Amino acid sequence: MMTAKFNSIFRAAALAATLALALPVFGQATQTRVNIPVDFEMGQHSMSAGSYTFERHPTGWQMFVTDPAGVKRAMMTIPVGSTQTPFNGKLVFEKLGATYRLAEVHLTGAPNGVQIPPTKAQVELAKRQKPTRLEVAMVRK
Repeated sequence: MMTAKFNSIFRAAALAATLALALPVFGQATQTRVNIPVDFEMGQHSMSAGSYTFERHPTGWQMFVTDPAGVKRAMMTIPVGSTQTPFNGKLVFEKLGATYRLAEVHLTGAPNGVQIPPTKAQVELAKRQKPTRLEVAMVRK
């Protein structure tokens, strides 16, 4: 009885150690700086044109964005694109009326891109007006 319990605890500890060691190897954060030439919306935030740093969390579900003033924001994302196709780094904006919305982030070296979900107001506006796309190339830091 004691041996079975010990084996179970040992296996759980071995699995946890393996995952902890694998994360730094396979889950490298990807960081890129880019100069954005237009004011834009990122989720609920209004952002000014300028130099931003984008960092993808190793899990791939979260993106950190540091603005020109050094304020770091986190946003939840949705993976897009194929893990088989390497992307050149780029940002994809959607223009609705006079407003640009950050729609996708593709970091150089990341296995796929991520989509930033639109707000309800942005979805409603897109139903009335077809958005145009603007792509901004990134240079890896």
